[in-house]
Amino acid sequence: MILLSWNCCGLARASAKRALRALIKDIGPDIIFLSETKVPIDKIKKILNSLNFYFLDFVNPRGKKGGLVVGWKIGVDLEITSKGVNMINGLIFSDPVNEPWLVSFVYGPPSRNDRGPFWEAVEKVGDAFSGGWLCVGDFNYVFSQADKNGGRPIAGSSSGGPNAVIDKNGLIYLNFSGNPYTWSNRREGLANVKERLDRAFANERWRFMFPRAAVQHVLASSSDHSPIILHTEGEQRQIRRPFKFEEAWTRDETSFFVVEKAWKKNLNGTPMFKVCKKIKETKDEFRRWNREWFGNIQTKIREKWNQLEQIQKEEPTQENLEKEASINLELHEWLIREETLWRQKSRTKWLPAAELNTKFFHLSTIVRRRRNAIDFLKNQQGNWVSGREAIGMCFEE
Repeated sequence: MILLSWNCCGLARASAKRALRALIKDIGPDIIFLSETKVPIDKIKKILNSLNFYFLDFVNPRGKKGGLVVGWKIGVDLEITSKGVNMINGLIFSDPVNEPWLVSFVYGPPSRNDRGPFWEAVEKVGDAFSGGWLCVGDFNYVFSQADKNGGRPIAGSSSGGPNAVIDKNGLIYLNFSGNPYTWSNRREGLANVKERLDRAFANERWRFMFPRAAVQHVLASSSDHSPIILHTEGEQRQIRRPFKFEEAWTRDETSFFVVEKAWKKNLNGTPMFKVCKKIKETKDEFRRWNREWFGNIQTKIREKWNQLEQIQKEEPTQENLEKEASINLELHEWLIREETLWRQKSRTKWLPAAELNTKFFHLSTIVRRRRNAIDFLKNQQGNWVSGREAIGMCFEE
């Protein structure tokens, strides 16, 4: 799962909206948290819906100060449990499905006078939940001198305060990559001050659930804060695979509308340019549709099996029997889609569709992939190398 947190310093500006669109399209987060929106939700709901964040919860700004928004996509099971001007709390049930965990989206108060009550509220949230807990956002607080460059040194930490709350709740800072500072006053020379205000930390239980979790600091554009991205499975280099149309998609009636949407777009240029552009639009739309709607076939099958197992444990009432029949039909459909997928991947055409055998097609695909794989390669120095990165460097040379 990918979570994006950003103090956008106001979303009324066109530049901020453009930056948000570009950020979401480039990163593809499942959950977004925006602080200091400075505009009511009705001013930004349309843009978030257009970026496939159909589920929103928010705290409207007071005048032109503050404002929080949490948005999540289809497939994320997030239930907001409490919210205030500085924090929105929720439980995530979908990742993993068998162990819900708590997430606190934080916007620390800029005023020193408000920090005491805020950190007391954070401590109460931690005390009330015994499972995994993640805190992420703009804390508006410098936790150590190492988190600041320029300006006056920070005051020594007292026996209480934020650091005491962190220690008491057993919170651990998550590793990050990128620029060490997430905020800058953007002044020149000796007047420039940089601080790490945006961060994520979690308790021990959450770290056991996501041992590879990491935070990435992204370059700031329209805001003086850098967006931060949390990858629960760690940062992974995305290898963009060539587009392949999946025959299994045609079994979903909404696939027709994907094509229709792409080809109805008005474009300028020569007829050939329009055709090429619409083909590209169709590929992009199918990638998006597959990611956000159709989903992973094996995951869907596991979900249906789990639902079937659960309903069969219930009392055999008329309602439950009808639910079981419905789940069985859905499971059967996804199994057909799985067989269609493996038949296409195996590139085997001689076996009739009526005689599908998933295990056979799966094995055929594995054999073909092993035949096409490059496990070792001799480099220019005459040495044998292995591994994707090392082999890739040989081709670059």
